[in-house]
Amino acid sequence: MDDGLDGAIEQCLASSGCPQCGERLHLLRILSRRTATAVIATHCEGCGAVANRVCFTGDLLARLHHCLADPFDEGLPEGEGVVVAEDVVAMHDYLNGFDGDFLALFRGSWRP
Repeated sequence: MDDGLDGAIEQCLASSGCPQCGERLHLLRILSRRTATAVIATHCEGCGAVANRVCFTGDLLARLHHCLADPFDEGLPEGEGVVVAEDVVAMHDYLNGFDGDFLALFRGSWRP
């Protein structure tokens, strides 16, 4: 399989089923296409649901993997707990004002 964006789209369609009924998804159209990401519209064979999906190239996922800590290896930082509603609202507010790409987002050390 192609490791580029076309391969990522094929993998995205092949690896996941419809969130409603689990049936196979078909590509309706590519809504957005960048160097390492694409947003696609999908259609379900079973129930007819239409959903959007984000597809990433393997290269981008590998680079992001190095930026993210594995929570099972490192555990929670001292004094950190579970995510609560205020955390979600704070992240939403932060992302609304964020102007950058995925790598810049995950490379940062933002805390609410």
